[in-house]
Amino acid sequence: MSDAHYWMVAAESRALHAGAVIGRRICNVALVLYRDPDGTPIAAPDRCLHRCGKLSAGTARRGVLKCPYHGWAYGAGGRVVAIPSEDAAGPFRLPVYETCERDGYVYVRLDRGVESAPFAMPHYRARGFGRVRLVNVFENTVTNCAENFVDVPHTVSVHPGIFRQARAEKINATVAVERGEVRVEYFGERTNLGWFAFALNPRGLPVRHIDRFIAPNITHVRYEIGRSVFLITSQSVPETATRTRVHTELAWRLGALTPFAAPFVRIQGQRVIDQDKRVLADQMDVIADRPGPFIDTSADLIHAHIHALRAAVEAGEDPAALPSQRSNIEFYV
Repeated sequence: MSDAHYWMVAAESRALHAGAVIGRRICNVALVLYRDPDGTPIAAPDRCLHRCGKLSAGTARRGVLKCPYHGWAYGAGGRVVAIPSEDAAGPFRLPVYETCERDGYVYVRLDRGVESAPFAMPHYRARGFGRVRLVNVFENTVTNCAENFVDVPHTVSVHPGIFRQARAEKINATVAVERGEVRVEYFGERTNLGWFAFALNPRGLPVRHIDRFIAPNITHVRYEIGRSVFLITSQSVPETATRTRVHTELAWRLGALTPFAAPFVRIQGQRVIDQDKRVLADQMDVIADRPGPFIDTSADLIHAHIHALRAAVEAGEDPAALPSQRSNIEFYV
């Protein structure tokens, strides 16, 4: 097992419209994406078979991808359907990877793994929910990105006012590891949610907050306050060993405010992400200059479990085979 054995988001379905040609890098493999004449997503090496033209710089028309160098054309299944200099098709075919679509995303799997399906986006197209999707590139590893996305203590330092304020409030949490997933449920949160508190919790009701990491690359944050729900789901796709493309979906149910929240959520969500991008880029610079072990406190137990699951993936092992564990922790924010 490795990241290449899992389904990875390559693009939003709407971005890969008929006629679109998209270049992507996943697990350090350069890919070209297009749709064949039937509308099926095709993912292939970003390399023309003829003279190594960059296919992602080409064009697609009626499901046929044309190389910008000599015009070789590829259709369904990567088959060469035209060689202009020969005025004919050819007996050649691009190697193609498995693709599928789910919940508005196009997924690619570079190496056949255990039978599995891509992650199901919670409440996708559910009545009463709004959502926005963001795409960002982080200069850091999948492991460190995933750790950051479910890290509560950093929010008071990196996102003061937007997400939380330093109040020295005690938070208790249960941490469970089972079948390749880390699940954390927090207790004691109420009003320390920054600007989001205005929409999420104007009456100061108890907060139900659950974070999940699902190996190899999914983080899911869920806040429930009364009937209001706010979700942050991130899929971290390794472009290289130290660069990660992150597809983030922010979804919410806020009653009468739901239809009007999208501009605010998009702006504030991107602002939070930009702050995380800066701090994670700085972290990667420090690691590159002076690698060394992290020091863990009790609040970092969550991250230690994420690192263990990611280490299993990177070692070619099944993270779901790691032993189940359950712990209680406490920390202050």
